[in-house]
Amino acid sequence: MSFASANSVTVVKNANGNVNVGIAWFAVHPSVDTNGVTGTIDHQGYVAVNRANVLYGAIAANNHGDAAMGFTLSGTGYYPSTAWVSLTGGTASAVHVSAAGQLPEDGFTGYVVEGGSGTARWGDYSAATADEAGNLWIANEFIPNARRSLFANWGTHITMVAP
Repeated sequence: MSFASANSVTVVKNANGNVNVGIAWFAVHPSVDTNGVTGTIDHQGYVAVNRANVLYGAIAANNHGDAAMGFTLSGTGYYPSTAWVSLTGGTASAVHVSAAGQLPEDGFTGYVVEGGSGTARWGDYSAATADEAGNLWIANEFIPNARRSLFANWGTHITMVAP
């Protein structure tokens, strides 16, 4: 089984009517025969958090079928933080915050006076992989409590998920 996430903006309306950014994910069962490569979707779903946004997911899966997706979590009550969910049996687990953001995002791309568009560039440095022991490694952006550079104040946090 292979996993994929939709890294473009996915608008999700939560049960209480709030609209936030979420992530669509897919578990695809590939097959190869003399006619080529095909695939069927075994499971699919969304990761969404009420009154918060989840951005730029990256999924890792091991040979045992264990999978996890890491992403940036940001919104009311969350400075940009790293978080993850496990993807098991067609459902996503509860959201686990692995590194809580400490400050607001203030990168230069959000400022028109600095040549930016007025919308900050964020979250596009996500990665995930499995190691030979079956552990899942996830890397995502967050805002640590650290001195900002000339251009930004973001950092990368790496999380190991041991299924």
